[in-house]
Parts: sequence; structure tokens; C-alpha cells
Amino acid sequence: MEPLEILKLTFTAFGLFISLMIITKLARVRSFGKISTTYFISIISILAILVSVLSSNKYTFFEGSFILATVTVFQILFVLLLRGSKQFRRLFIHKAKIVLWNGKILEDRLVNSNISKEDLIAKIGRSNAHDFRDIKAVIMEDSGEFSVIYNKETQDLNQSLLNDANI
Repeated sequence: MEPLEILKLTFTAFGLFISLMIITKLARVRSFGKISTTYFISIISILAILVSVLSSNKYTFFEGSFILATVTVFQILFVLLLRGSKQFRRLFIHKAKIVLWNGKILEDRLVNSNISKEDLIAKIGRSNAHDFRDIKAVIMEDSGEFSVIYNKETQDLNQSLLNDANI
């Protein structure tokens, strides 16, 4: 590679990075940690575009930025459809599921959710539970994260906490 090509590639990468930061800001994405499927797919698409733009002379900076903006607009429209349509949401979003209830692992739900008992136990272990009896419920959220609700003998569990979960 000639020095001029390296310089062009460097400026293109920097420009695309700045474009991506601006597009991300406009899309109101606050974090890439614990992301939803929609954002994950958008990130994979954006990375594929970045690799294509940077690895070939086929696309200019402006073409690459336009393609990135197009993917981001599609992602925003997809999220708006998810918010506005129950049918669309049912097609693309997994509902939260209770996988442990009153200290008992619901094995059939683990199988349906493609989660091993060992993975669940590892997640519970990281939540500082000493015994399954310490736990009222473990909910696998639509993002794949686990929420652990602990038993409090003096307190009833407010059912609205389980509003989105299948019991």
C-alpha cells in the first residue's frame, strides 16, 4: 500500500467513526452494554459496512456514511414499529419468562428458552444467593439477562413485578 492510500484509509476510518458517533447520538443509543437484539443486529450491520468501506476502494467516505445512516434509520423505524404494534412486537421480541419459582427450577422453561441448568445456577451464584430457598423468582428478561427476586418472609411479592413474565 502506498503512503497516500494509507493516509486516505486513515482519514476514511476516522471520518466513518465520527459519522457513526453522530448517527448513534441522533438515534439516542446510550449504551452498547446489555443491548437488545435490535441494537445488536444494527451493530453487526454497521460493522460489516465499516469493514466493506475500509477494505475496498469501492465506496467513498460519503457513500459509507450514507449506508451507515440508512442502517440507523431502518433501526429507528424498526424500534418505532415495535413500540406501536403488538403483532410486530410478538414476532420479534421474546417475552420475559420465569425460570425459577419459589426456589424450584422450572426445567421445561429452561429447555424452551435454550438455557442449561448449569448456566442458570451460575447466574444465580453471581447474584449472591446462598440457597434456592432464598429466591422467590428468577426471570429471564427479553434481553437474555436474568433478574433475581429474593424471598422476604415479611413481604408479599407485588404481582405487577411479574407483569411481563409468563408464570
